[in-house]
Amino acid sequence: ERRSQRADSAFLRLRTHHPMQRLRWFQQRLGHSQQRLHAALQRPLQQAASSLQSLHTRLRQLHPKRHLDARREHARALHWRLQAALGSCLRGHALRLRALARTLNAVSPLATLERGYAIAFDPAGQVLRSVRQLAPGSTLRLRLADGSVQAQVNQIEPTDPV
Repeated sequence: ERRSQRADSAFLRLRTHHPMQRLRWFQQRLGHSQQRLHAALQRPLQQAASSLQSLHTRLRQLHPKRHLDARREHARALHWRLQAALGSCLRGHALRLRALARTLNAVSPLATLERGYAIAFDPAGQVLRSVRQLAPGSTLRLRLADGSVQAQVNQIEPTDPV
């Protein structure tokens, strides 16, 4: 049996030392080495690609156009808010102005003239407020809504004081 084992061992040695067998063995080692080399080269490339993609994404987020677009939209919104506030403010002031104009018109001497009244002035141009400022034969000027007239006092009729 020992001889058989030695014979088997010798056969295996011869078989492994056969040039074709050694060539196959080197080819297998070469194939494994190529796979390991390929994997070793792929890892850094994949990491670099991932890092590049991450940087590209960050760069897109930081691009001034994106920031400018957001600012432009914000400015547009502020513009419309300002327009609305200004319009509201102007409408409020216009209403107040109309109310003041009506009040002013109500107390205006011209409005009094439009209602059929007259304003009397002495020859010096002073407004007459009392019949005691006149005497028969005095001249006065009457201002009416559409012009003025000169008149002469013929008679004075004071009213009784209340």
